[in-house]
Amino acid sequence: MKALMKSKWMRTVAGMMIAGVCRLGVAQVPTTQPAAAQLPAGHPDISALQQPEGSQLPPGHPKLPQMGATTQPGQQATGSIRLQVVQKTAGGPKVGADAITVQFYVQNQMLTQTQTKLGTDGALEVPGLPLDHKIMPVFRVMHDGVVFSAVGEEVSPERPTADLEMNVYESTETAPAWSVMMRHVILHDVKDAVEVTDMLAIHADGDHAWIGSADATGRRTTLVIPLPAGATNVKVADLDDGAYHMLGGNLVSSDPLKPGDNNYRLTYTIAAKDGAASFTITAPTPMQHLILMSPDDGTKVDAPGMNAMGTQKMNPNSPAMRMFMAMALKKDQSVTISVSGLADLKPEAKPPSGDADPMPGMPADAEASAATNAGQPSSMVAKVVALGGATLVLAIGAVVMLIKSPRTAAKKGK
Repeated sequence: MKALMKSKWMRTVAGMMIAGVCRLGVAQVPTTQPAAAQLPAGHPDISALQQPEGSQLPPGHPKLPQMGATTQPGQQATGSIRLQVVQKTAGGPKVGADAITVQFYVQNQMLTQTQTKLGTDGALEVPGLPLDHKIMPVFRVMHDGVVFSAVGEEVSPERPTADLEMNVYESTETAPAWSVMMRHVILHDVKDAVEVTDMLAIHADGDHAWIGSADATGRRTTLVIPLPAGATNVKVADLDDGAYHMLGGNLVSSDPLKPGDNNYRLTYTIAAKDGAASFTITAPTPMQHLILMSPDDGTKVDAPGMNAMGTQKMNPNSPAMRMFMAMALKKDQSVTISVSGLADLKPEAKPPSGDADPMPGMPADAEASAATNAGQPSSMVAKVVALGGATLVLAIGAVVMLIKSPRTAAKKGK
């Protein structure tokens, strides 16, 4: 019965939000105002009057119009969201009626998706959002051939309104200067393999979105990331389907590289032989920091060229992780990582699902959210949750670096 009620509520909310976004189908949706009270025939017009603060009307007197309350007794409380899209390319045209996709999520489930357009001022306003549950908006704007995404703060009874600003950039085929600010390689050991989560924080200079140049087939290429030889089950959590492919042992991305920080989360498997696995990480461009995290599960880890940093726990409920770090890697410089003793792992070291925990140390609620959205590879929420976990691990790694390595300070990202 509870599930049925929840399902009915979601359908009702979805219908209300679709109506809210589609009422105009452009930039702004008017909020429905309560109907003015009806006065007796012949009563003087009082529409311009305002009730003095603190004063009381006689019993039974109609309420004066425009007295401020947006929710009448018995009516459902509603909230609103406003998005402003801003041009950040110097000399670029003002943002106008770009195409936009609006998604609403409740408890990590998408209720509805609507396509519309921004107003001529580059803004979109959605009022009339019911506040029974926390609602999270996701916006995807198509500007100059590039999709820019943003996630708004949840609207709730405690926070009924939200304002969000999204930056967009003009596109270019000219490659910017870019580098890997931080790369975290997180291992999960099983008896017959090492499952790897490989997270890259890439920074691009300039004020244009790099779309790469097109080949004879029209396919564009931006990033080329060398992957370890023998890597299988390669997946990229943070790219839409069709935005990457494998070629000659490299992950080739056609996803536009936007100015500032870009986070990517790769997963792949390295097969073991005789209880040991070995693979090589290669810097695709100058790489400021490389951090290796390996569970303290009785296996032996060798990583020549990386400094051992001891054992750390991401949070009280996470397994202890052995930490290694290398700094200032040059383009094409490689580090080989070897794990032995896999055959001696206890059976419980492998999760019941048989899948590696993609985010060791990630908060339980975020990890559960990622699992909830695992079947939605193109879902923005899945990306946000995954990136949230990735950002958390990257941030923790930066703190560890500052504590363990007095020789340098991590460059602060945005």
